[in-house]
Amino acid sequence: MNGLAVLRRRSKTRPIRRDLGGRLDQIEHAIELALVPGTFIQDGVCFSFVSGLEQVSAKIRDLIASNPVRAIALYKAFLAGFQ
Repeated sequence: MNGLAVLRRRSKTRPIRRDLGGRLDQIEHAIELALVPGTFIQDGVCFSFVSGLEQVSAKIRDLIASNPVRAIALYKAFLAGFQ
């Protein structure tokens, strides 16, 4: 198992946000998995880490045309994770 898989396994133990209807927000969950908050990113997994961030960014970018308000909220959550 590579280092990134270990990081992703750890982050899956965090609670997943749900919307008012009780459904999982898949993009917010993807943000949490990509950012692996509170975990040190080792040199050996930095390219995989960045690739995960780019994949999440692409998912949010795909929402801009169909749901710009949600895309903005997700971008804010995504960027807040870098602080």
